[in-house]
Amino acid sequence: MTFSFFTRKWVPVAMWALAAPACAAKTPAWVNGRDAAFPEGKYVIGVGVGGDLDGARANARAEISRIFQARVQQTLLDVQTEQSASVGRRRGPAAGTQKSELNTVLTTESLLEGAIIKTTWFDKRAKKYYALAVLDKGASQRALSGQITDLEETIAGRRAEARKAETPMARARALSQARAAGVERDALAARRRVVDPAGMAVLPGDSTAAIDTDLNAALNELRVVLDAVGPKDSRLKEKMAEKVTGLGFGVREGAAGGLTLKATLKVDPFDRGHAQWKFYSWSGTVQLVDADGKVLAGATPSGQEGQLIDDSARAKATDAGDEAVAQEAGKILSQYVLGQ
Repeated sequence: MTFSFFTRKWVPVAMWALAAPACAAKTPAWVNGRDAAFPEGKYVIGVGVGGDLDGARANARAEISRIFQARVQQTLLDVQTEQSASVGRRRGPAAGTQKSELNTVLTTESLLEGAIIKTTWFDKRAKKYYALAVLDKGASQRALSGQITDLEETIAGRRAEARKAETPMARARALSQARAAGVERDALAARRRVVDPAGMAVLPGDSTAAIDTDLNAALNELRVVLDAVGPKDSRLKEKMAEKVTGLGFGVREGAAGGLTLKATLKVDPFDRGHAQWKFYSWSGTVQLVDADGKVLAGATPSGQEGQLIDDSARAKATDAGDEAVAQEAGKILSQYVLGQ
């Protein structure tokens, strides 16, 4: 009887001991991308696989980023289309840089804010590590909404300043700041739509497209006089006009009454000791001058070009100088007026 008693006690314990390793080795549900513990309505999850634990964790976070990028992309395209339509063919400072600025804001690190590695698992048979990255949609939505609200307050404040501004320059500066906040707000809103599809609507009057319209009007009113002097066959003034109008500014002829962009270009031959090649150097000056003749900003770009034929070398240097000086002129104007 004693033997039978211990036998009956030993058998269930032995069976439990044998079953335990099998249970421990069971593949977690999340490894296949679905887990009732993390419903899609509440979480964004990413599963990473790697030869080591660090690699698996990095890949899990990268998967979260990939999901965000894919879902956000259409929103960014919609914003870009809206911007282009609002300014038409005038690819001013707003539309011309919208896509690149949004891409800058939506970096991988920003997309991963709030994502944590919840758990890991090692597949002994395949000798691979798995990691589960989880982003809580509710927490992310609340954080993004707070940031968006702050930016909308900034936009409203800068637009109010623009309405009170007494000069086109002051109005343009305020609207430029409003637009910068609008671009950042749009990027955050695109991220929020991933975790909260309903989101919060942007009022039409506060949309970045509406700000663009007002900004382009202010820049067009702030007409700039171009004063360019270059060598024969130089297209310096034409190139400057392209840069300035491309930024959204208006250009006017005649005597200075507001802002004037003064630019010069010199092209001279020089000897580099090469018997066959001909070389020319170019040097330029750019100055932004106010109505009183005060120099507000300036630059002195320079460079060199070479060709086998003398005329070709000179033409190449002139073209390079025209482009570089005009580029500097646009940069100086944008930085001074818009702070960009």
